[in-house]
Amino acid sequence: MAGQHLNKQGIENMIYMKAQKDDDFRQKLLSDPRSTIENELGVKLPDGLNIHVNENTASDIYLSIPSSGKGELSEAELSGVSGGWTPCTCTNCGEYTSFNPDCTPDC
Repeated sequence: MAGQHLNKQGIENMIYMKAQKDDDFRQKLLSDPRSTIENELGVKLPDGLNIHVNENTASDIYLSIPSSGKGELSEAELSGVSGGWTPCTCTNCGEYTSFNPDCTPDC
């Protein structure tokens, strides 16, 4: 995965897969999603970005739908958040180094 930029869906998929395999990670994700994701990705998420994690059960299923756009972030704020969801990986070690989509990281 070195040198690869992941989009929001790629990050979500990575987190979902780890949560399925690692019960400790899953519990941390449920109790403190922001810190858990920051630690997993090795980055600071943008201020104002709230993360909610729900666990489906046999009787409760949660769906996430796109926002209606009403009362949402300004274009400048949206640009910062959308840029905040594209991590960059180090070309040498493969670790996440930045949420800057234009980065060219090296260790």
